[in-house]
Amino acid sequence: MIIGDIMTTEVITVKAEDSAPQVARLLKEHQISGLPVVDEENRVIGIITEQDIIVRCQKLEIPMYFNFLQGQVFGDCTKNLQQQVEKMKCVQAKDIMKEDPTVANFDQDVKEVARMMKNKDLNMVPIVKNSKLVGVVTQKDIFKATC
Repeated sequence: MIIGDIMTTEVITVKAEDSAPQVARLLKEHQISGLPVVDEENRVIGIITEQDIIVRCQKLEIPMYFNFLQGQVFGDCTKNLQQQVEKMKCVQAKDIMKEDPTVANFDQDVKEVARMMKNKDLNMVPIVKNSKLVGVVTQKDIFKATC
C-alpha cells in the first residue's frame, strides 16, 4: 500500500508571511497539532507545530498580580506585557517554522513512511507529488490503515 492511499488531502496550510496568532488560531480551530508552511507554488518550506507556538509564547513575561479589595493589583508593569503581545502579533510563520521538513513522496510505501516517522519522532508528514504538497499523513492515519 502506498502513502497516497491513506493520506488526508484536505490540508490546512499557511504561508511564510502569515502571523503567529493566525497559525495558532488555525491549529486550535481545526484541532490539529501541526501544519505545513508552503510557498506560492505549494511547495513545502516548513512545518509549524503546537510546540513551536508554545515555545514562542513562553518567552512572554506575564506580569505578577494579586487580588486586593475585589480588584487586581499588578506587581509588574503591564505596559511591558502589552508591548510583548504587540511584538508577538508581528511574528510570522517563517520566524517560528522548522525549515527543510521531512516529507514523503505520494508513491512511497506506508511501512517505509511509518519507519521514517518513528525514527525521526514525527507525528505528521507532508506528502508531495512532483515537489508539490498533495496531502499529509499522521501516525493516526498509519495506525488506522495498518491495524
